[in-house]
Order: sequence, then structure tokens, then C-alpha cells
Amino acid sequence: MYTRAFQGAPGLRWEGVWQNEKYVIGGPFRAFACHRNGDSFLMVGLVYAPGQDKMPALRQVEAMISTFRMVG
Repeated sequence: MYTRAFQGAPGLRWEGVWQNEKYVIGGPFRAFACHRNGDSFLMVGLVYAPGQDKMPALRQVEAMISTFRMVG
């Protein structure tokens, strides 16, 4: 975990690997946390792509998270 600007404001970023030992599955993840207008948000993106290159999917996850916007 480390501090990183998220959409130009302070935020936190995590990266790592998730796993489920019962089903022997897992994969990389990216997570971002930010604080906006008195509310806290946590966006988590998990990749599960057995036998495939995970990097393209991980880049797509980060791209989707980067489009976060508050509504209302």
C-alpha cells in the first residue's frame, strides 16, 4: 500500500494477489481508496484469467477504476 494521487487528489493504492485456497484460484488485484466530499470510497479490481496473460486485464481494471465519478 502506498500513497498516490488519485484523480489529482490524495489517495491510497494497493496491489497484490488474491487467492481462494478452497477452490485453488486467484490472481492479481489493484485497489484504490479516496475521500470525496466527506465520503470514503474503495474501488477494487480483481483479475481471474487462468492460463492467460494477466497484464492486459489488469490494465483494463485500472482504466475502469480511473473513470470513477461521484453522481448526485
